[in-house]
Amino acid sequence: DLQLSRFSLHQALRREVRQLEPLARAKGLSLTVESPDTIFLHVDRSKLCRALGNLIGNATKFTEVGAIVVSGRRVAGGAVEVSVRDSGVSS
Repeated sequence: DLQLSRFSLHQALRREVRQLEPLARAKGLSLTVESPDTIFLHVDRSKLCRALGNLIGNATKFTEVGAIVVSGRRVAGGAVEVSVRDSGVSS
């Protein structure tokens, strides 16, 4: 079942990043959020945050040096794009 609610994307991203900051800091990684605080979503917050936590967690676990940037932005058609970029090995 979906539990829809309205909330700030920026605040959701910050919350997920805060949970992983101790691990990132222990590894010497920079972990930042780049998202305007003007984007609000109407989705199942729990499910979205679970997916975000998994993506950010994987980036934190598998990045040895450098930085992880979590960003959110509005794109064409009113959609929202969320990305997790890291400085880990690319194939």
